Amino acid sequence: SKEADRLGVLERLAALAEELVPRPHLARWLEEPKESLGGASPKRLLATESGRRTIESYLLGALDGAPA
Repeated sequence: SKEADRLGVLERLAALAEELVPRPHLARWLEEPKESLGGASPKRLLATESGRRTIESYLLGALDGAPA
């Protein structure tokens, strides 16, 4: 189902984020606007499919060495 697909994407993004940001700081990281996300917060972008793709690219880039 579409909802199951969305949950799978969110789980994957959460796992990627946890590789970059220690769990105690994850909530703050989600709320803070990021210049590299066009000034949007990751939490706001999670609301749309295109936003989730943007966050995934951002996280994968950060894991490859770009600043988070």
